[in-house]
Amino acid sequence: AKSTNWATTPPPPCAGCAAVRKSSPPVGNNPNSLCDSVSLYCTSLNKRCAGTSPAGRIEWSRAAGGGFGDAKTNALVEKAAVRKVTALLKRRGFSVRSRENDRIGYDLDATKGRTELHVEIKGVSGEGTQFLITKAELARATSDSAFRLMVVTQARTQNAQVHEFHGRDLKRRFALTPVSYFAKSKREFP
Repeated sequence: AKSTNWATTPPPPCAGCAAVRKSSPPVGNNPNSLCDSVSLYCTSLNKRCAGTSPAGRIEWSRAAGGGFGDAKTNALVEKAAVRKVTALLKRRGFSVRSRENDRIGYDLDATKGRTELHVEIKGVSGEGTQFLITKAELARATSDSAFRLMVVTQARTQNAQVHEFHGRDLKRRFALTPVSYFAKSKREFP
């Protein structure tokens, strides 16, 4: 089989992206970033790109956000999202305490009277409600009746919107796709 250098040869685009991306190659040398460069059509419709990359993998768009930006930008997006959700909860009359550094599967404790919420916040730079979620966060979402997921889209803009979900609805409302695994050698190599 012939190997293609995706960094210099653009793969065939999906029908939607073809209209706007012309012959832009994917970002870097990643055949799975077919629509990363200019996926305006797909992200404006808030739909998954039906790209034609090898192995038919899901295409993630930088324009839509979702955790694949650089570390500095991701941190700024996350901070903006936490500020937005904290302000929203306080307007609702909750006392809010950060649990971000505790690594317990959510970011904030929010209490009002006898009501306690365990709030996980996901900041997204674009309009799409797509994000990375850890195994611990997913486990907490499905086992904790107080769990709430709050996704802040366009987090760093004046158009930021908070989308709130109950943990029990997470698997029903979102397509969950593994994007990384921890690999450990089964044996030591010489």
